[in-house]
Amino acid sequence: MFWASREGSAVFRKLALRGLFLRFRDGDRGVSLVEVVMAVAIGGFLFVSLILLFLRTGFIKWYNENVLTASTLAEDVIEHIRRKSIDDFEGLANFINEKVDSEDAFELYFSSQDFKDQFYPSESLPAALDRLPGAKSLSYVRFDVTRGSSDIEKLSVKVVIRWKETGRWTRKEDKTLEHSQKREYVLTTTIAKSGLRVFLK
Repeated sequence: MFWASREGSAVFRKLALRGLFLRFRDGDRGVSLVEVVMAVAIGGFLFVSLILLFLRTGFIKWYNENVLTASTLAEDVIEHIRRKSIDDFEGLANFINEKVDSEDAFELYFSSQDFKDQFYPSESLPAALDRLPGAKSLSYVRFDVTRGSSDIEKLSVKVVIRWKETGRWTRKEDKTLEHSQKREYVLTTTIAKSGLRVFLK
């Protein structure tokens, strides 16, 4: 009787240890292929989202810097045109009279020699032009003339700073400037032969 109980106890202990081993082995069996695929997919999605976020943040910062540069450049050009009009309005008017079309308007591109000779004769062009891709060849000043009897009495001056932003998305079918990979900043002013008196009448 005693021996039987000892043998039964030994068998019971063996079965208990075997069950514990099986439970441990089952809990430590690793992960399935489906779980691996799911983990990789979630990790990849998060990684791509972070990359896109960083790229978008960098592009926005670059775009804002370009707009700031363009505004500074436009202000500089406007100031040089005003200085020219104060120092030699007749000379500016004669130059414009030679260039205007039938609508009494013309566009003077920054890349032309006339632009430098008229407004930057003794200094180099603004360094900001080199910081905006393509700005030198795309930017221009538009003059619209208002005449008195025959002479120029007032000039409407529009400075258009254009540059390329290759990071912008564009559709292949869009070929116009508005949908191409270009941006622009516009600044306008009015210059009168009689100065501010024309606005105080």
